[in-house]
Amino acid sequence: MLKTTGFAIRYALNNLRRGGLWTVFALFSIAAGVTAVVALRSLGLAIGDTLTSTVRESNNGDITLSRGENSPLAGLTGIEGVGGDTPTEQRIFTPQEITFLEDYAQERDGNLSLYSLLAGIQVTAVDEVTAGRPQFVSVFLIDAPNFPPTRPVLALDPKGVPLSELLIDDHDIVVSSNFASGRDLNVGDSVHVSGTSDLFTVKGIVSADEEAGLNDLIAAFFGFVYLDQRSADIIGVETAPNRISIAFPIEANINLIQEARYLDREMTPPSTSIRNATSLERALGTVTDVIGRLIVISGLGALVIGGVGIINTMLVMVRRRTLEIATLKTFGLKGGQIATLFVWEACLLGIGGSALGVMLGYALGGVVNRFGEALVQQSLVWRFYPESGIYGMVLGLSITLVFGVLPVLTATKVRPAIVLRPNETHIVSAGILQSIGALLLVVLSLGVMVGTILGGIITDSWWGDVLVGLIGTAIGFVVIGLLIVLMWVLVWLISRLPAFGIIDLRLALRNLTSRRWRTATTLLAIAAGMFALSAITFVSQGVREVLQFQITSNLGGNVLIFPFTSLFLSADLAEGGINAQLNELDGIAYRTRHDFYQMKIEAVNGEPYQSPFADFGDGEFGDEADLFGRVIRTDNPYMNNGVVSSGRSLTREDIGKPYLLVRPPTDDPFGNGEALIQVGDQVTVSVNDGDETITLEVVGILADTPNNLGNAIIPFETLTARPSASFTVVQVEDAFLNETLLTLSNMPLAFVLDISFIDGLITRLVEQMSAIPTAVGWLSLFAAATIMANTVLLATLERRKQIGVLKAIGLKTWRIIGIMLLENSVIALLGATLGLGISGLITALMTASGLGNAIPIPSNALPLAFLLVGIAVVISWFSTLASARVITQ
Repeated sequence: MLKTTGFAIRYALNNLRRGGLWTVFALFSIAAGVTAVVALRSLGLAIGDTLTSTVRESNNGDITLSRGENSPLAGLTGIEGVGGDTPTEQRIFTPQEITFLEDYAQERDGNLSLYSLLAGIQVTAVDEVTAGRPQFVSVFLIDAPNFPPTRPVLALDPKGVPLSELLIDDHDIVVSSNFASGRDLNVGDSVHVSGTSDLFTVKGIVSADEEAGLNDLIAAFFGFVYLDQRSADIIGVETAPNRISIAFPIEANINLIQEARYLDREMTPPSTSIRNATSLERALGTVTDVIGRLIVISGLGALVIGGVGIINTMLVMVRRRTLEIATLKTFGLKGGQIATLFVWEACLLGIGGSALGVMLGYALGGVVNRFGEALVQQSLVWRFYPESGIYGMVLGLSITLVFGVLPVLTATKVRPAIVLRPNETHIVSAGILQSIGALLLVVLSLGVMVGTILGGIITDSWWGDVLVGLIGTAIGFVVIGLLIVLMWVLVWLISRLPAFGIIDLRLALRNLTSRRWRTATTLLAIAAGMFALSAITFVSQGVREVLQFQITSNLGGNVLIFPFTSLFLSADLAEGGINAQLNELDGIAYRTRHDFYQMKIEAVNGEPYQSPFADFGDGEFGDEADLFGRVIRTDNPYMNNGVVSSGRSLTREDIGKPYLLVRPPTDDPFGNGEALIQVGDQVTVSVNDGDETITLEVVGILADTPNNLGNAIIPFETLTARPSASFTVVQVEDAFLNETLLTLSNMPLAFVLDISFIDGLITRLVEQMSAIPTAVGWLSLFAAATIMANTVLLATLERRKQIGVLKAIGLKTWRIIGIMLLENSVIALLGATLGLGISGLITALMTASGLGNAIPIPSNALPLAFLLVGIAVVISWFSTLASARVITQ
């Protein structure tokens, strides 16, 4: 037994040594997939370690109690009903509660910090000449000597200085590094804070990690600032705290979950949120474990690509060594012993390729971590995780052995009689049943791997997740099989294209069909990598263009002004105050006022109306409202006054007339039935719970398109009831935008929003959510590049006779290499076109529904498209030149 095993290992090693270049590419085929698994597994572990090890610091204590909201639209915290309808007493802590918590902390030897987290505040970089763009940030009003209670916050600039030594004056401010870098701020610069015309001086810059993270996306995306609590009166916000953090001594044996429950019982208002470090750590541990597993599964595609490379390589080697295998059989070796020899060869390839992949995975760990940082908005430190290496080795070896089954079965089919006809070509292949069995083994093995990695996170049981893995893998292989067939047909069609009399092009096109299945697989791998990378950017840029169009079309400008005076004064008085301010500014192009009303339909053509939602308890928009009406007053000629599918839209001549554009309800509560209102109907509605009742004539039916906000539009000055909400949108010329925003942010009782902020927020969210898929896409493209190089080399080895004939008839080596460069460039360009084309199709469909015009490749995504095409061509050239040594021999 030992002698047989020793012979098999020596034989396999000798074959690998003799293989030379093909062995190298076979190793890289495995290594490419293992690299992805190791790098992504290390990333998942790094995310888990970072988030769970800094829970106490990110929570600013062992227990943090909070009230109020933290949203960019939360507005001014000192005004009743702003930022949600939460009363003032439920947005801050009362003196009695503060005293109770101070005594509570003192009894347990804890440190306590009182502070406020404010939203809806904008900070603007200013100098003697210009003002920057106002930016929403998270604002922390702190008592610097006592914040946070866990450890001192030390500045990056001036290095190592604590907050207590930076926030000395009430006009001092400390900014985060992400805000400072985005605004080119340095220590000593001046900034403007909304709510006051006073300037604040930047005294320090701290790391974004201090507050940015999953708990505060505004701080993560746009930055945060620290102000002393004495600055509250200057910027016109509530001085009482809305956050209280408590830190206990590290050595104290305190059950934080139990303490949090005790405090929850003692706090009277139901709006108090209590977070404790223990529960957060457990929750984050669970979340990061799930994220880590899903990240690894997303990288299995690269490993499968490597497995395909192993099949291609070993099949070619079996066919090249048919005479050798036949000779071994004549010496008495049985089919099982031949299989053992090739199994050992696959095993050694798996071990060597996996080891190489583990090293490359660790080497790329730091690069891949940058993508993870975009996801969790925290700095990730590269660490050596032995678990990742073990993961990669086990999966790499398993994939190699599983995908090596078909070549092994093919080797056993070689007949000894071939020895008698050594000069004939022998095509050896496994039987149909054996091929199906090998495919089922691949699906079964991969399904078990996926289920094991999921580990019960889908169905709460290992067996359930294995079943999910098997079903998912089977579906995936069916889809991949269909795609490969399509690629096969496409390759056949491309090979039939006219060569226009160019001999080299004709040879290149014909060579595509020499190993059509292998070419189709390579083409699919490249297309998949290109699609993974292009789709993310194309779609995100398409979303931005749709959003910008919708904002311009539906809102009518680039600056939104929400006057809080409209909550207790008439919309006309609020608009008058806004216009008085706007009249003093330059660059104001158009003004548009939007009033919104909730309306209940009482009758249609004099007949009582029964809402299809009656059985569901309320109207479509809640509170018994059937229609969400919008009134528009604008001097913007490009403003959308309602896109109609029948009838007509509104014009300026309709001001004050009882007309209505409506997207009518149907007799089906799910909107699929017959419309209950038609053009020409007289609709009687009660406005805002009976403030006004009016009959309106339907002159147009609103199209079911994103271009229409709400489901009803009424002419201006038709209704007399006070709107439930009102805001003004202003179109400002770009040259005056920054100054306008800065001036308007000083308006009392008003919330001013640069609408591009919404675009920036969505862009950042897309970038965050696409970070890991982008990393997987690049790793998959690396695997695709490897398999293409492997395919080119194998094709070159198989065409040695053809190359020899070409040389014999006078073709130079450089011309033969040129033919192969042309052939592989066609494959690369075709793969890139397919990948980019599918991404473009998805983007075109999305933009067509949102813009009315299909935009396959947004203008901002064109550089990436050209880059990916260039990368595909470079991959094909590298693959060809790597096999040039075979041509020159």
